[in-house]
Amino acid sequence: HHHHHHHHHGIMSTHGHRDGEGSAAMFRSPSSVAYTYYPNEEIYVCDMRNHVIRKITVAKGYGSSQTVNNVTTFAGKPNRPGHRDGSGSMALFWNPVGITLDRNNNLYITERQGHLVRKVNPSGEVTTIAGDTSWASSISGLSSRPSPSSSSSSS
Repeated sequence: HHHHHHHHHGIMSTHGHRDGEGSAAMFRSPSSVAYTYYPNEEIYVCDMRNHVIRKITVAKGYGSSQTVNNVTTFAGKPNRPGHRDGSGSMALFWNPVGITLDRNNNLYITERQGHLVRKVNPSGEVTTIAGDTSWASSISGLSSRPSPSSSSSSS
């Protein structure tokens, strides 16, 4: 009378992108989390390698002590790195690594590559609020300020 539980086999080693409940939801390198308790108990996670921000809603089951964690993709498009502002999956992130939450439930996301700070409001609208948004300058390490050569020529 042996019961072999094979359905849990390897769930911790599985990489990928899947929304769902609890352990069914998979993450790749979740790097940073932010918590909010109002109006709902929610956890926001930077899923760096999938280039998305996940939202975990902690739903207390009514009439039971069971807690169901529902995971959704809050902003960004899975496996689509980039810099694009927009709403929800229209926005693109590039390796989001840091996340903080202000008291108005605005998220502030920092990205590893572009040294950008992105703001995500509670309805999922993503805007860029700080950092160098031009690709060329972030690659070459130059700043995007206008060059001072025009003013220094008259000496």
